Amino acid sequence: MNINTNPTNMGAADPVSVFANQGFRLSPSAMDLLRTCPRKFYLSRLARMSEDNDSPWHFDYGNAVEAGVVSYLTHGSIDQAIVDAWLRYEDTDTDTVGSDKKCLEGIVAGIQQFAASWPADEWKVHSTQLSFKLSFDKYLYYCGRIDATLINKYTGGFTSLDFKTKVLNL
Repeated sequence: MNINTNPTNMGAADPVSVFANQGFRLSPSAMDLLRTCPRKFYLSRLARMSEDNDSPWHFDYGNAVEAGVVSYLTHGSIDQAIVDAWLRYEDTDTDTVGSDKKCLEGIVAGIQQFAASWPADEWKVHSTQLSFKLSFDKYLYYCGRIDATLINKYTGGFTSLDFKTKVLNL
């Protein structure tokens, strides 16, 4: 099977369609990168010539907030959630933009804001990092992970949480 993975050889075709029709699995961020800059997609995703192999600091920050929120929902304690979030954040090797004090303040604020709007006594963590795949046809499918699924203790209803990280000047 000859798979055309070099975006410079794709001509005028939509690059996402070319890759999907060849059976490639593309995440939403990969599809966006492929559409906006096929050459950068090729170098970073296929040729593995990324300028930085470490995850950006804001992903580590977001993962820490996620760990704190899941801890809060599991244990019902904001203090425990802050400790768990900070431990997740401290476990990274990333150099942060801004001071650790500002990052900690942001993590604490995020957990407190969540706790004010989602009472832990009403929700139980059902699962975290739940994988899914939606098939649209033979070649095109969407897959990903849901960060947390929760079940309401009183109604039995489910909801899902998907944490997003936004780059801010901290």
